[in-house]
Amino acid sequence: MAFEEWLWEQARVTVKHYHSDNDANSNIYDGILARELQKEEIRMEDVCETVLGHKSPNSHAKGTLPITGVFATSGLKAKNIFQSSHGFGLGDHRVFAVDIDLSQLLGPEYSQLVRLPGRKLQAKRYKVRKAYNKSLRDNLRRHKLTEKYNRLFQSHESMPPETVGDEINKLDRQKTELMKCAESKCKQKCAGKLPCSPRVSYWFKRLRLFRRIRRHKIRPLGDPRNLFRQCKVLAKDCSEMEVKQPKDYTLDEVDATVIAIQDQIKQLETETPELRCRHVRQKIEEAIEQGNNKKA
Repeated sequence: MAFEEWLWEQARVTVKHYHSDNDANSNIYDGILARELQKEEIRMEDVCETVLGHKSPNSHAKGTLPITGVFATSGLKAKNIFQSSHGFGLGDHRVFAVDIDLSQLLGPEYSQLVRLPGRKLQAKRYKVRKAYNKSLRDNLRRHKLTEKYNRLFQSHESMPPETVGDEINKLDRQKTELMKCAESKCKQKCAGKLPCSPRVSYWFKRLRLFRRIRRHKIRPLGDPRNLFRQCKVLAKDCSEMEVKQPKDYTLDEVDATVIAIQDQIKQLETETPELRCRHVRQKIEEAIEQGNNKKA
């Protein structure tokens, strides 16, 4: 018998036994199931007692016995255990959280987590919403999708149920493709290579600014992109970033600054996860102080 089947069988027997005593739960330290798990052929122990050094308190808010526990074999080492107070979760039992080293579950080598790409549809901006709605309406009108839905609605009673389902799925797939097409025409939000934080953003802003200065320096004097308005915007951005004006730099100095900033960003790669966590914690604390629990 497989271990899972044996465990379920023992649980069934345990519940049946205690049903006869009008008690559906058992103590995790001296109950029938606990004694079975501690036998030589299984050797599973309560992780909470092993890590915390004491037995678990009563699990139910109105009970007196520890009927909730975490059992594991000796090969699985937990770093820490969290046992909540009553009322912490949705139910009337304590909430348990176990901190286990990922290498014990997946081995010493496991795939690196990959950041998801930025979403194309950013609905916070009015122009993006307007462009998406216009593109989607044009596509629906061009492919006459509304007329197709109306024809199917009028004739679905005379069609077999399987055919109606296939037609609905076909129209749904076509509508999904039209929505994706409309998204592709909207501005795509860029998800950078490094997790965002104020320090990382500062260096990337400086890098973009000096690249703009470089493009400004290498363009011919009469280039339309070097007109007064563009130069005024560039000068304003330099002042905000506390950088000298473009006319005060030579092209070699700009190139050297770009290389130095790129080296600085590479040195930050190992620190960016911690910087991101620190930034998020700070934002959460600020939101809590302002009373904005939804934002927190």
